[in-house]
Amino acid sequence: MLAISMVFVVGGIFVLATTRDPEKLWQMGASTAFFGLCAATFIYQLADNRPRIVIDDSGVYDRMLRIGTIPWDDIEGAYVKRVESQPFVCLRLKDEEKYIGKLTAPMKLLVKGNQAMGFTAISLNLSGVKARPEDVCNLILYRLKGS
Repeated sequence: MLAISMVFVVGGIFVLATTRDPEKLWQMGASTAFFGLCAATFIYQLADNRPRIVIDDSGVYDRMLRIGTIPWDDIEGAYVKRVESQPFVCLRLKDEEKYIGKLTAPMKLLVKGNQAMGFTAISLNLSGVKARPEDVCNLILYRLKGS
């Protein structure tokens, strides 16, 4: 994602430097700014060494979701789903709305799109995580049996 963003930034800068068309200048300026922000976000995420997903006695925490820890009592189950080789662990929650309400507006839109593709409202994106999705899912299911 970082590489793709950088390609758009470099391409946008090239077009901005070579065009005189006011409409293209505005479009490419907006595009370059957007992909520049995306690139900055990806760089920040790559540099952040904190654990992204924590599964412990209190529940499941994914810092990318920004909804806090989901306690074991709120989780009914989990399953693995992949989209174009990108792994996810979908969490079946007793009350999804409780957690959807904590999401930012852009994340709420993403949830609607994810649900249309067969995901649960709250799913753990395991891209870049050094763990097998099946192992993460099995750990969650194992912890559920013990709670």
